[in-house]
Amino acid sequence: KIVISSEDAEHFIETYHTLFPEIRDWHRRLRSQVELTKMMYNLHGHPYMITSHEIQETTWKELFAWIPQSSIGMITNIAFARLQEYTESEKMPFDNMINCHDSILSQCPVGQEKLLGAKQQEYIEQSFVSPVDDAPFRMRSETQMGFNWAPFKQGKDGQPDKNKCGLRELKLP
Repeated sequence: KIVISSEDAEHFIETYHTLFPEIRDWHRRLRSQVELTKMMYNLHGHPYMITSHEIQETTWKELFAWIPQSSIGMITNIAFARLQEYTESEKMPFDNMINCHDSILSQCPVGQEKLLGAKQQEYIEQSFVSPVDDAPFRMRSETQMGFNWAPFKQGKDGQPDKNKCGLRELKLP
């Protein structure tokens, strides 16, 4: 938990918006669109209709977050479906177990982890063009592997490693 003064918080926010002025511009455009139409769209074009009559000031942060959160969720949904189609059509020994909003949990036999990781990356690293300024964007990802779902933890100061069989990053080309 971090506690900072209101002045420090304002300074951090202003610095952030000075570095990325396009975010405030996007917030203004989105706010105008929502006030006019009560509709928003994620990067896949899926709509979100706001049904409340009045939008409270405290609700805007939630609305601003919906587009990136929904877009990431859809990226993962599409990737998970494509991975499952690949698994079935190629009769791969993969179990695609959980779609975790922005990640996929699968299991496979030892020796198949690089192929599975590469396929997960292939399907999750989707490309988009910004609807605002036509800037290209490519979703990036990484892969972890292990014999259990908890992270590997390196011991410190001569202490033994913790969870030696836990998740570690898998470097792929």
